[in-house]
Amino acid sequence: MNERVLFVDDEVNVLAGLERQFKRKFDTHTAEGGEKALSLMADDGPVAVVISDMRMPEMNGVEFLARVKSKYPDTIRIMLTGNNDQETAVEAINEGDIFRFFTKPCSPEKLLGGIEDALQQYRLITSEKVLLEQTLGGSVKVLLEVLSLVDPDGAGKAGKVRKWASDIAKWTGWSNPWKIELATMLSPIGRIALPTDLMAKADKNEELSADELATMERSPEISRNLIANIPRLKGISKIIYYQNKNFDGSGFPHDDVSGEDIPLEARILHILNDLAGITNSKTSELPFGTEFDQLEHQSGRYDPKLLTGIRAYFVNKKEGLGDKEATSLLEVSIAQLRPGDVLVSDLKTKKDVLALGSGQEISQVIREKLNIMSQTGGLGGKIRILRSNEK
Repeated sequence: MNERVLFVDDEVNVLAGLERQFKRKFDTHTAEGGEKALSLMADDGPVAVVISDMRMPEMNGVEFLARVKSKYPDTIRIMLTGNNDQETAVEAINEGDIFRFFTKPCSPEKLLGGIEDALQQYRLITSEKVLLEQTLGGSVKVLLEVLSLVDPDGAGKAGKVRKWASDIAKWTGWSNPWKIELATMLSPIGRIALPTDLMAKADKNEELSADELATMERSPEISRNLIANIPRLKGISKIIYYQNKNFDGSGFPHDDVSGEDIPLEARILHILNDLAGITNSKTSELPFGTEFDQLEHQSGRYDPKLLTGIRAYFVNKKEGLGDKEATSLLEVSIAQLRPGDVLVSDLKTKKDVLALGSGQEISQVIREKLNIMSQTGGLGGKIRILRSNEK
């Protein structure tokens, strides 16, 4: 676990003294001023605890800690300053959301206790994050695998969108990428409550009646209601509920929420879902060109800034692939499938029934099911997949 402690001050002698005092106690680092500290974290990743002076040129301690709070919310923030006045303390608490406020001179014992308490707080925060990202995320993945057996097309689309969302989250440096990943994984769960024939018509883009359209429209509400009572997923359920809400406020749900009041992740999911629905290739291949043109011609439907940014991301990624592809296109047998492989096209049984939708990632559970189907004669032939070159 990362438990680095970063001291920030504009005085080199002060930093040297702090490092001497605490280097045997903690994984200690120093930075001369806020800009250098932010640069260090950008290059090496966030730290567990940051202790900042107040009076520094170019960027004072409050401004620095506020930026740390915004970019690295899990980092525990401490103010160590010679400004023994109430105004500085209030400003630091309100703007930087600090954990402790110490005034100079501060005894090593007192500062040591504050840092140890801060590390304990960091462990509490990160342990809950691990629970959400790993334990809960793993449970949701199992749920998605079950969904893939009931609704292969919806699960395949969700798998493609999840991969895009995960890549975008890493590219933008979000502190909590698991939110949109969980939302994309759970977004189609409401489809299990829809009539099978209705889902089939929708997946084939057949014309739907007004009643059928209304039923399809409420799928996000069904998804939200199914997961709303799961601990710590209230925020995720809100993202899912607003995943089809238009930026101008039109569409479902029919309320007054619009623009940037719609959750950020929901606005991104709206764009990616629609991209997945219109991409010509039924693979996880990147959308490009005409797909974005279609979206940009629909005024008021999407957040224009996000749409521009996502398009730029895909363009840069596609142009950056060059001669160093991240994946290889292969044809393999059922027995040669590996967990992590992604279907390039729909997988159908010998009776022309959809077994898995394109874009579906192969898990160990799904691999075992396909092996059984192959052994009983339900499946055969080669399967086109994308496989990571890191495997």
